[in-house]
Amino acid sequence: RAIQANGEPAVVFVTAHDDKAVAAFDVGAIDYLLKPIRQNRLDEAVRRISSGAAQSSEPAAAPDDQDSDVLPAELGGITPLVPRDSIGWVEAEGDYARLHSATGAHLVRIPLSTLETRWRDHGFQRIHRSYLVSLRLVTGLRTSAGAVLVRMRANGASPAVELPVSRRQARELRDRLVRDPLRNLKPAGSDE
Repeated sequence: RAIQANGEPAVVFVTAHDDKAVAAFDVGAIDYLLKPIRQNRLDEAVRRISSGAAQSSEPAAAPDDQDSDVLPAELGGITPLVPRDSIGWVEAEGDYARLHSATGAHLVRIPLSTLETRWRDHGFQRIHRSYLVSLRLVTGLRTSAGAVLVRMRANGASPAVELPVSRRQARELRDRLVRDPLRNLKPAGSDE
């Protein structure tokens, strides 16, 4: 933070720790390289510094189109388009959201509350101040030591997980699990 106080010099983090990227971009990092460093990623970081393209180093903002079926998740010069229907759950990380999808975890610069509003009619439910889940991947609820946990089925690169459900959200989650028509869609070719 002290180094970036005046916006100079340009800072590129080079580390083996992938869990600090959000904090790095919050303090104005140009790029975040993971070890072992690939030559093309190093070249891209140097290009950004020399061209003054610091603004492109942040994760992409979500498009303004509220019904967008994909979210761009730019980081380090690569912009994968993450289909909404591949996302199993979303985790809040400050002003960012980490999308846990069939292709891995992707960071976008959009608050969880915005995704909650936009995706509610597409089968997503807020279960906690830090989590939004796709109802179609919920396999059940479990109570442990008075806390409610939602069980999520594995989704491609995202493993099966259990996420906490706040008391405030538990009833609405139970109601939607029972009545949400998107959960009850049969896969194509199903005779059941």
